[in-house]
Order: sequence, then structure tokens, then C-alpha cells
Amino acid sequence: MRYLITLFLLLLLQTNLYATDKVFKVNGCGITRNAFANELTNAFSQKYNIETTINKKGSVIKGLIALKKGEADVATGCRLPLINTMPQEKDIWSVQVAWGALAFAVNDSNPIDNISTEQLKKILLGKITNWKDLGGEDSVINLYLRKGKNTGIGFSTRVLLFGDHQKSFYKNASRLNNSTQTRKLLKTDKNSFAIDDITSIRETQGIKVLTVDGYYPSKKNILEEKYKFGRPFYIYSNERPRGIVRQYINFALSLEGQTLISNSGNLSLKEGKSSKNLNLLLMMLNP
Repeated sequence: MRYLITLFLLLLLQTNLYATDKVFKVNGCGITRNAFANELTNAFSQKYNIETTINKKGSVIKGLIALKKGEADVATGCRLPLINTMPQEKDIWSVQVAWGALAFAVNDSNPIDNISTEQLKKILLGKITNWKDLGGEDSVINLYLRKGKNTGIGFSTRVLLFGDHQKSFYKNASRLNNSTQTRKLLKTDKNSFAIDDITSIRETQGIKVLTVDGYYPSKKNILEEKYKFGRPFYIYSNERPRGIVRQYINFALSLEGQTLISNSGNLSLKEGKSSKNLNLLLMMLNP
């Protein structure tokens, strides 16, 4: 009888090991929040009976700053901390949990369906400014880019297309604060061109994702290395993960967490492991 009581207490302790009166705060960038963080955080909350919150707006930079200020327990985003160029990101820990992919998008009414890598570069540098030069209508390309060079989208685009995370883009392009603004303008401006991530934009009504060099950013094309713009997603913590922060990261890396991430439309770590191209990108994306 004594053994049974002891066993019961141990099981009870294990079940409530991560229970806490403190609200666990997640701060995700707009893309990773929509791609996997909302669902992952909700599943974590239900599994361990922990109250959680996740922000509704914000970028990767704001998420990392929130960590440093103690306003978030973990953050999610789509680039490594830039400890060599952004002092406020010093001591931030990052753990890759998934793969996404850049998506180059236009308004759904645009007749253009495909674009080449070289044409992409010329648009971003301001060398192509009219849709007629791409086989479309005689209209100015309204180029929408994210503010700054260190956002997840801006950083990834510069590295993957130009191999230079400090590359300057067309000075006359409109600069936006977040991906929500990007998607809104893509839906309403028939001459728009912008960059988002396929995991958060693919099912947005009124937006068309272009194929690049003939290939759509599908899981299959990314894994077969036909689509060249896959990129990693991360969870961040302030210094070494421990306690509930470590448990959240472990949950994301568990079979249950990775299955959830994959079912959300992302590439899991196991899926991406088979691609030499994706693993080479990890070295490119760490300047």
C-alpha cells in the first residue's frame, strides 16, 4: 500500500512538474506566429496545463528586445541573432525548430505567374521598375519591402539572393513595418510586389505566389532542391534555456511538436535533414 501511495505521488509530481501560476509569454514575429507558434503554444498550454499568451503584432527584432527586457519568456523568428551587428541581441540563444521558405508575391489579378532569379534581383535593386519588362502590363511596379536590413524577411532575402546581409535595395521602394501590412497591400494594390514566407501567405485570398525559375515553394520542390529559397525558423531564449523555457523548446523538438509543425505546412527538422541545400543555408545565414 505504501508503495502504491509513493508511486501515485511521483506520477502526480511528474504530471504537474511544469505547472505554474506565472503566465508563460511567447513573442513571435508575424511570420512564425502564423506559421507555427500560435498552434505550438496552444498545444503546449493544453498538454502541461500552463497559462500562456502570445503577441498579436511584432517583428523578430521586437521579439528579441522583449526577451532582453524580460517582457517575454521565449520568442520565435526566422533569422539567427545578429550578435556582431546588434548589441541588444547579445546572449540570446537560438534553437532551430523548422523550415519555411521565402515567397515572392503579387496581387492575384497580375497576369505574371513566373519570375527568374535574375529578374528578382533587378526588381530589388531598382533595375526593373515596370511590369511590361516582365511580360505584364505597362504599369509601375509598386515594390514593398520591410524596414531595415535585419528583419527576418529582409535578412534572408539579402543572404539567399545576394550572399550579403547588408545589401542595399531600391531606395524608392515603400518600406513597411510588418508582414500584416505586406499582405494587406498585396491584396489591395494590383501593381504590388512584395516578399513574405510561404507558410503564412499561401492561403491568403487575393494574393498570388509566383513560381521562381518555374518552381513553386512547395515542400517537395524545396526538398528536391528545385526551389532555392528555403530558410530556418527559430525559437529564442534569453541566455541558456532552463525551466519552463527549456520545456517549451523540448516540446517543439519532440515528435509531437515536430508533427504539429509539419502539419501546419512547414518543413520539420527531420524532413529538412535530407536536403544538402538546406543545411548549407544554415552556414550562409550565420554571418
